[in-house]
Amino acid sequence: MTAPVTAMVMAISCSGVQTALSKRIAELPDSQRRLKRTYLIVSLFFSTGLSVLLALLVLVYSNFLTNEYLKEPQTEALLKIMALSFPPAAIHSCFAGYWLGQQKARFPAFCQLIEQIVRVGTVIILCESAKVHGTDISLQFAVIGSVAGELAAVCVCLLCALLVGVFTPRLSGLQSTDKIHSSRLMNTGALHNITFCTGQLFSMAIPLSLNRLAMNFLQSVEAVRIPLSLRLFGYSDTEALTIYGILTGIVLPVLFFPGAVIGPFNQMLLPTVSQAHGRKDYTKIRTITLNTSFILVFLGVFCSLTLFLFSDFLGNRVFQEPLAAGYIRSLCLICPLLYLNQILSGILQGLGDAFGVFFINTFSVFVRLCFIFFYIPQIGIRGYFYGLLFSQLAAAVFFLYKCLKLCRNTRKPFAKQR
Repeated sequence: MTAPVTAMVMAISCSGVQTALSKRIAELPDSQRRLKRTYLIVSLFFSTGLSVLLALLVLVYSNFLTNEYLKEPQTEALLKIMALSFPPAAIHSCFAGYWLGQQKARFPAFCQLIEQIVRVGTVIILCESAKVHGTDISLQFAVIGSVAGELAAVCVCLLCALLVGVFTPRLSGLQSTDKIHSSRLMNTGALHNITFCTGQLFSMAIPLSLNRLAMNFLQSVEAVRIPLSLRLFGYSDTEALTIYGILTGIVLPVLFFPGAVIGPFNQMLLPTVSQAHGRKDYTKIRTITLNTSFILVFLGVFCSLTLFLFSDFLGNRVFQEPLAAGYIRSLCLICPLLYLNQILSGILQGLGDAFGVFFINTFSVFVRLCFIFFYIPQIGIRGYFYGLLFSQLAAAVFFLYKCLKLCRNTRKPFAKQR
């Protein structure tokens, strides 16, 4: 139940900064170590500063947040402990964005692995210690494990950064004529570099953060409104909450399960597109967009057929919930759109159109909310199914149109330059 507060803090302090940092780092050539280091330092300063400020606000106003926003006073102690994880999570996020921008995925992968090992290990140790001493096992153990995992990840990030010399100045080699502008920028002084990097980072980080905040807010409205609309259709309170629980706890996680594979692929795709964008290689960007779209649609169709054929087995045997089988069978058709939108959103971010991502995602959720408000009271849960289908279809059309339009508008200048 503390997830809404945590999501808001992460959206403000580090989500947008990480993506913007990854893009800006990917656009720079390898010779620009000093400018890359400045980007990292600026992102660490702002992201960590914001996370510390928000952690203090959560600690001070934890009583108000738990009573008025979360409507559950028992979460106050959990929220206070969780606030301690905000600054290390911000630092971890910045280093992950820096390494992903350089296409060195092994470093964030190793840090995340250590984080999970420490998190689970801490919970196991606390639970076993409570058994030995005859005390109750508390939910606070899980939150303490999260804090311990983030602290371990930060320690590993700093150690890796020192070992590979991230903060160690090095002399750059000879530079080609197409890097003269960047070289002059680096030599104009540290203050100019900091100002330049700050402007470049936040020109993309701010709309991305607004996008995350808007999504969190609209999704919270969606979560509150679905059970209410089901009651207006004629279900009792228990039936409405049961249907909502089956939908969000079983059906949607099954549909999004392949996203566990697509997510890391999307993280690596963003710096690749950003690098091509920095080199004005729009032919490569068009090729990436079309090829990945084809692959993701094919994967989505395969997942849709698999879920359709095994929906009864998943609903009746695995989850032992007959309603889930019918819902999976009805919603499996949106899998190609779900996976395609996830990738196209990353490509559009790599092209620097953060406001486009913000607009499309907001419009998509707004369409879904219209169906939730007006159609679920008329036709029941099928209104949500139609809303999800039309919202994902509209998002896919807009994402694909924006990506191809950005490449097409810059094709002729690139051809002349060559």
